[in-house]
Amino acid sequence: MNSNQTTRSPFSVENKELNLHHRLLFELFDKVEESITGAHEAEVVSTALIQLRDYASYHFGAEEALFELKAYPEAQAHAEHHLEFRAHLSKLMSLPEKGDGTIRLELLSFLRSWFQDHIKVRDKAYIPYLKDETETLRKVG
Repeated sequence: MNSNQTTRSPFSVENKELNLHHRLLFELFDKVEESITGAHEAEVVSTALIQLRDYASYHFGAEEALFELKAYPEAQAHAEHHLEFRAHLSKLMSLPEKGDGTIRLELLSFLRSWFQDHIKVRDKAYIPYLKDETETLRKVG
């Protein structure tokens, strides 16, 4: 996806850096899904999940730092929503590595849907506060 498509995407938050974060998170969701559905060792799945967890934490931290900097009035509620994602991801990561992966795929599907809805509703709400704050984000992040 090129930057123009990201900007026009239904997932655009009118901030180039945060759009890039979102795109990378979608790519990590794909990587986790592929690791679960492919005939990969448990270590490959675990590594993909750790990458998703770590990048999501980085992204959420960057958003929350901008919220504080820009005095975003819904910062606390938004951060609590991030905690919800983290809790579900922790549950996914704690599932047994054996089995056919069906439960993991269902939870991953839930997380992907959660993330899409989060961007379309909660992230879009901060656009008036964080629009075009790419340089500020690079300094904070």
